[in-house]
Amino acid sequence: MTRALKLAILIAALCVTTADAYTLSELEVQAQSFHPALRAELQKIQALQGKRLQAGLGPNPVFSYTGAEMGNDGKAGFQGGTISQEFVTADKLRKDQHVVDQEILAAQYDYSVMRLMVIKEVRQAAYEVMLARRIVDFNEKICDIVRNQLEKSESLYKSGQITLTDVYQIRLEMKNADLECQQSKIQYWKAWKRLACCVGNPDLPADVMEDVLDDPAEKLEWEDVASRLESQSPELARAQTNYLIASAQYHAEVARAKPNVTVEAGVQYDCSSNYTTGLVTVSVPFPFRNKNQGAIAQAQAQICQAQSETESAALSIQKKLVDAFISYKAAYEQLEYYKTNIEPDLQQTLDALQKGNERGEVTVMQLQTFKKNILTQQKNLLQIKAQLKSSKAEIEAFFQ
Repeated sequence: MTRALKLAILIAALCVTTADAYTLSELEVQAQSFHPALRAELQKIQALQGKRLQAGLGPNPVFSYTGAEMGNDGKAGFQGGTISQEFVTADKLRKDQHVVDQEILAAQYDYSVMRLMVIKEVRQAAYEVMLARRIVDFNEKICDIVRNQLEKSESLYKSGQITLTDVYQIRLEMKNADLECQQSKIQYWKAWKRLACCVGNPDLPADVMEDVLDDPAEKLEWEDVASRLESQSPELARAQTNYLIASAQYHAEVARAKPNVTVEAGVQYDCSSNYTTGLVTVSVPFPFRNKNQGAIAQAQAQICQAQSETESAALSIQKKLVDAFISYKAAYEQLEYYKTNIEPDLQQTLDALQKGNERGEVTVMQLQTFKKNILTQQKNLLQIKAQLKSSKAEIEAFFQ
C-alpha cells in the first residue's frame, strides 16, 4: 500500500462522524486525569510530603556495649552498656518542616500552573481542529463552485462564446482548488493528532468535535483583566513562594547555630570486685569557630535574591498577559469591523448580483465567482474567530 493511499484512508477515517461529538469540557477533564506532566507534578508533591515527614524526625537513641580490663586476674573485667540520646534544641525540627511546607506550597502552585497550561493547550488545539474542519468544508464548497464553472466554460467554449485559453485558466484553477482541499484535509489530520497529544492520549480516536467558534465574543477590558492578576494568578503566587522558602530557610539556619545537647547514661559491672557502677555524661558542642555563619549569610542573600526574582517574575507575567490581551483585542476589533462593514456589503452585493442574473445582466460565471469570493472571505473570518478563541484561552491560563 502506497503512502498516498494510506494517508487518504486516514483522512477518510477522520471525516467519519458519529452521533456524539467530543466536547471541550470532556477533553479538558481527560487531560487533567491522564496528562503525564500533571501526574509528575502530583508525584512531586507526594515526594515533598515524605521529605516533610523525615525533616520532623529527631535522632535515634544510641545503645553501646562496653567491656574493659577483660582477662585481668583471669576475670571478665568491666562489663556494661550505655544509652545516649541527642536532644534537638531551638525548635530546629519544626523549622525544618516549615521550610518543606513552603516547598510543598510551591509545588502545589506548580501543579496549578501546569494544569492551566494543559487546559490552555487543549483548548487551543481544539480550536485548531474546529477551524481545520470548517476550512475543509469551505474548500470543498469552493471546489464545487470551480467545478461548475469549468463545466459551464466547456459548454461556452463549444458554443464559441469563450476561447480555449479561458477554459485552461479555469481548469488550472480547479486543480489548485483540489490541491488546497487535499492540503486542508492533511491539516485537519495534523490538528487532530496535536489535540490528542495535548490531551495526553496519542491514541485518542478521531471523531466529531463540537464547534464553538461562532459563539458570541466577550469584550474584555485591560483594567478588568489586570486587576485579577494579583489575586488569581498561580504563576505569580508561585514566584512569591521563593521568598517564603528563603525566609523559612533563614530561620532554620539561625536555629542551627544553637548546639544540640547529647545525654549519655550507662552502667558497668566490675567482675573482680563485684561492684556495679553508673555513669552519666552531658555533652554540648562549643560554637567557637563554626556558628553556622556561612549558611546564615547565604540564606540572607537568598532572601534578597528571592525578592528580586519575585519582582522580575511579576513584570514578566504582566508582559505575557499584555501580549495575550493585545492579540485578543486585535482579533476582537477585526471581527467587529467585519460584521459591521464587510459582511453587510457582501450580502448586498450578492443580492444585487442574483437579481442581475435573474434579469440576464449578470452571467452565472460572474455570480459563481462572487460566491467563491464570499467563501474566501468567510474563511478569513473563521480564522479571526479561531484566533480570538485562542487568545482568550491564553488569557484564561493566567488565572486560577
